[in-house]
Amino acid sequence: MSIMYFFLYFGIFCALFCHFLIDVKHQILPDSINIYLGLSFLCISLLKNPPVFYLSGAAIGFLFPYLVTLAFYHLKGQQGLGGGDIKLFAVLGIILGPVGIINNIFLSCFFGALFSLVMMGLGKMSRTTKLAFGPFIIIVAVFQVYFPTLFKQFSSLWSI
Repeated sequence: MSIMYFFLYFGIFCALFCHFLIDVKHQILPDSINIYLGLSFLCISLLKNPPVFYLSGAAIGFLFPYLVTLAFYHLKGQQGLGGGDIKLFAVLGIILGPVGIINNIFLSCFFGALFSLVMMGLGKMSRTTKLAFGPFIIIVAVFQVYFPTLFKQFSSLWSI
């Protein structure tokens, strides 16, 4: 059983790494990789978690970013978050559950905004420059999936 988990988690890491590189270079997150991640996360969640955990995580991971993006589109008339990012949040919700995906959404937005502010301060980008958001989602997810103890210690810094 442990060799199965090793290959499953290794494949997930490889897919996340590919997602990271593709998004940085082309600003897209391919559906085929999201489907692979979703199926892999579902295999793990079926063995470890009750259905309400992964179903609610996927629902929150999809609906919250989708509704925020829809509201942003109606207010500004432009797309704020890509469909690949929304789908990535949904598939991560399968493994992270409802609380984990909310943490991921919050932290990836925080780190993305911090990065943008630093780059704008350095004159490397402007407010209108498009930013690949997937890498921030992926960096936070890697810590959540592969270093959960370290992530919990870090996340306890802002919990009440």
